[in-house]
Amino acid sequence: LASSTGIPRIYHSTALLLPDGRIFSTGGNNHPEIEIYSPPYLFKGARPTITSAPASVAYGTSFFINTPDAASIAKVTVLRIGSVTHAFNMGQVINELNFSVTTDGLDISAPNSPNIASPGYYMLFILNGDGVPSVAKFIKIDAGVLPTVSLTSPENNATVAGASVNITAQASDSVGVAGVQFKLDGV
Repeated sequence: LASSTGIPRIYHSTALLLPDGRIFSTGGNNHPEIEIYSPPYLFKGARPTITSAPASVAYGTSFFINTPDAASIAKVTVLRIGSVTHAFNMGQVINELNFSVTTDGLDISAPNSPNIASPGYYMLFILNGDGVPSVAKFIKIDAGVLPTVSLTSPENNATVAGASVNITAQASDSVGVAGVQFKLDGV
């Protein structure tokens, strides 16, 4: 669409998607004016709402969001929070997430790895069949709770000697530890 103000948004300009679906635009060679643009998709009908969402999720897990509009949702996305410099946002990432409808909301699958969505904060949007987005909820995507390991034998501060030493440990995490490895000098 053509600019309504004629302000050239060139070098050193910024445009960011806001959590409410509008676009924030500013800067560009001695033009400090700010514009807030409301795209046509915001006027296609009622917006879906997210009434609750977790503050953070771990890779490869499923999570639940509460919405009274579950039956009308056609798409769930996470969009990395913007960081623009010199009119370009090198960190912008959007992922469409798999989901299933429940009676109270949506069960959503988080991205499987940091290769798909690097760790950090994202805006979570739900969109209805007309492409109308909700207001975003901020969500952190990362590795989640890291595993904990504790030695059970030998005890802390024990002195050991001999050609071999038996070592045992216990480990746990929020996903399910598959095993523990002990290495001495990388072997």
